[in-house]
Amino acid sequence: MKKSLLFITAALTAMSAVAAEPITTQPEGTLYDMVQGSTELTYLVYNGYLGTTKSDVGYRTEIVVDGNDFYVHNILHYYETGDSWVKGTLGDDNVVEFAFPQTVFANPDNGVEISINMLEAKVDGATTSYVVTSGDNALRMKWDGHSLTQIKPGTSEKNDGFFGLTHEEGGFIGYGAIGMELDIVETPAVALPEGVRMSETEYSCSYKDKFNEAITAHMSIYSHEESDEVYISGMNSADPKQLVKGVRDAEGNIELASGQFIGLTYAEGMDNFVFFYGGTPLGRDSYEWADKVTLVNEDGVYKADKSILVNLGDKYPLLGLSLTDLVMTSMDDIVRTPAAPYDAPEADARFEWDADEGMMGGGFMFDCVSTDGEPLDPEKVFFNVYFDGELQTTYVEGEPCTDIPNTVEMTDDMLFVNTFYGYYCIFGFEPVKKVSVQALYHNTNGEITKSEMFEAMVEGVPDGIGDVEAGAEVVKVEYFTMQGVSIAEPSGLCIARTTYADGTVRSTKISCSR
Repeated sequence: MKKSLLFITAALTAMSAVAAEPITTQPEGTLYDMVQGSTELTYLVYNGYLGTTKSDVGYRTEIVVDGNDFYVHNILHYYETGDSWVKGTLGDDNVVEFAFPQTVFANPDNGVEISINMLEAKVDGATTSYVVTSGDNALRMKWDGHSLTQIKPGTSEKNDGFFGLTHEEGGFIGYGAIGMELDIVETPAVALPEGVRMSETEYSCSYKDKFNEAITAHMSIYSHEESDEVYISGMNSADPKQLVKGVRDAEGNIELASGQFIGLTYAEGMDNFVFFYGGTPLGRDSYEWADKVTLVNEDGVYKADKSILVNLGDKYPLLGLSLTDLVMTSMDDIVRTPAAPYDAPEADARFEWDADEGMMGGGFMFDCVSTDGEPLDPEKVFFNVYFDGELQTTYVEGEPCTDIPNTVEMTDDMLFVNTFYGYYCIFGFEPVKKVSVQALYHNTNGEITKSEMFEAMVEGVPDGIGDVEAGAEVVKVEYFTMQGVSIAEPSGLCIARTTYADGTVRSTKISCSR
């Protein structure tokens, strides 16, 4: 963020009457709920100084059109307290006029009221304050049927077209914009064609990011033998499932057109439109968009001829994610074995039994790579969890499973939580001496490989809890109600008593109410 040298005061010289109530319910009319917003400049007050940035692009908002009435939802979207609409009217020459002031937040209990106004600078010696304009207090935007684009007044002022939030006494409260554009996005995100069976080829990929650091990643190419169209997943590390569409030529090269809308990514507290672009690096913080990028086929290895930008919005190259010197090597004929889970370094991740809570908990780390350091497909990684050598059954979306998907955020019965505080968490409701975890990988050829076993001793376990080796032979399993009555099949909350070949007996509370 670039800081201005102008200190912001809360002074206000003039302000017209503000509408009494904000519009907080969706107005009647045609709703466009996929609207991409961007600004040439965004203004934020930072430590008493006015800061400007171009990074406010690609955010999602909504427009309602009802005849000549236009409504924009959270037009200055960074304002987190309010949730409101501003109203404009379509007039001559397809210009929509938003007459200000308009209230966007009002609290009748404490009198707090926030509105939007056109602003101008007022200089008093070395101090500059931003106040409601003494001239035309209206935002005008050109409507072309799918976009609203701000028409700046065309004055010689540095902050020509500046509009922002003011509090009930008229002071600028620190969020505004210049050069706003709101585009209705009518093209859906890239997706696999419906009803077509696609084959998948996995690739181990290497590239350099915008900080020139070497990165490895997993990508897949989906194709069909009767079509030259292909789809690539994994380009956007923030959402690896998003797809980029390409066309493969007779030599096997893949051409990827720039400007593809590949989906929404949640960032900075809101949904952002994400686009794919080919680009040419001009410097660490400067890229130029190109019309396309080509993945050149060299004996089955693909090398990108340009840098790739996965960009928030399609107005300015922001380098949220850049891939330079991308190389993709097929993993089709390779069987990968997952690296072993390992101890989490955080002190609160150690495994402990808390008798007061009646709960055991702890955590481990896992890097989604093979034993030789190659990236794995996160969706093909699973975990087996053992308590004192007994393989645990948990529930995912109501279904019992022993192979716990790496991608699940939380199992239904709290046995397993994925990447909680940066590590995987395991919970149990009976005291055990040892927790063991093994990673499994479903290779492309169907072979399932397993990592070495991770083992952790549990602190605070009462005496008398026996050890059972992982994979120990089970002789029989009996089920009892919580009152100790024997039942043929588990049902609801009950006790499972397992007898092993070495005579060890283990009783565990389980839930089968699914």
